[in-house]
Amino acid sequence: MYDFPTLSILTLFILFISVFFAVFLFTVKTKNRLSNFLIASYRYEHLFHLTPFLIVTAIFFPNFYSTNNLGQLAFYDNFLNNPETRFSSIFGFGVVFFYLTLIFMELAKYKQILLENY
Repeated sequence: MYDFPTLSILTLFILFISVFFAVFLFTVKTKNRLSNFLIASYRYEHLFHLTPFLIVTAIFFPNFYSTNNLGQLAFYDNFLNNPETRFSSIFGFGVVFFYLTLIFMELAKYKQILLENY
């Protein structure tokens, strides 16, 4: 009936387990609720970090995800010459540069706080 490859089934299983674990951590009654929220860390302000993933997924959707297996194989054969691949590489480097810049800015703030307090 359906021809799901093993990797797709495994991906769906891992996704289900992750969502189930996060929902469990949010709903379980415990006296140390903070640790559950830190482990799950699915808050609305953290959803912003999904934006690069959603952009790249939207770029690949028309020519890769929505095609059949032959279209996907043709996409793989011409992988380095696809404009989607080039854009995702440049976009990925930009995202990495952006996050590294933010990390070093936070480290500079932390260093300043330490120097002021000690």
